Amino acid sequence: MEAPLQAVGIYPPHPKGTRAKRVKWCMKPSEDGSERVLVYGAGQNLVVRDLNDPSKTRIVNEGILANVTAVAYSPNGYSIAFGDDKGAVKVGGWNADGAFTATFAENCLAGPVNDIKFSDDSKKLIVVGGGASRAKTINLENKGKWGEITAGHNATLLSCDMKYSKPQAILVAGEDLEVHSYKAMPPGYVGSQKFGPGFINQVAFTPWDEGAHYLTISADKSIKLINTESKETIID
Repeated sequence: MEAPLQAVGIYPPHPKGTRAKRVKWCMKPSEDGSERVLVYGAGQNLVVRDLNDPSKTRIVNEGILANVTAVAYSPNGYSIAFGDDKGAVKVGGWNADGAFTATFAENCLAGPVNDIKFSDDSKKLIVVGGGASRAKTINLENKGKWGEITAGHNATLLSCDMKYSKPQAILVAGEDLEVHSYKAMPPGYVGSQKFGPGFINQVAFTPWDEGAHYLTISADKSIKLINTESKETIID
């Protein structure tokens, strides 16, 4: 079911934290910054929280059978993708009647989904996490794959990102202490860099220079800034 929060004094649940793991959340894209909508998982609930008007906050839980562990808004703002700790991924949005409807659902990984990223056209997904395969690409139009992004990784993946400006690129990182880079689209393996000593919990292209650099945030509390093209570490 889906429930709007209308009663005064009723607040949506907060995300459940896990020791040594980051909480996955995402903001809805807003061209002028006027919309401030935050989406995250809270147990077996998908919480879509309107920070401007709490009465518009919605909680979606119909058909969610496991804990939501990763979320992503599409670049066009129409769809939300979310994965759970059993490896399932769903993509949905609101129909003309105002109900949240899933347009895609599939068991993608054998382990928990740790991160999701849309392509720039909002029609494809990168899904990373645990299990034997650790990663999957999904073409939402034909429900097929659109490339491989698993080359070389030998441990659970925790984070992924995609640079939309040309030349497009993809980064994937996790518990093997490595950041693997791919050209796009479709993904094609380029190379890897070894970091450490902590797991790489987050990897992201810098938004202020169209991805000319990328950041890594690790479990040892270190933050690194790397030049995307030269792979030189700027800040360590």
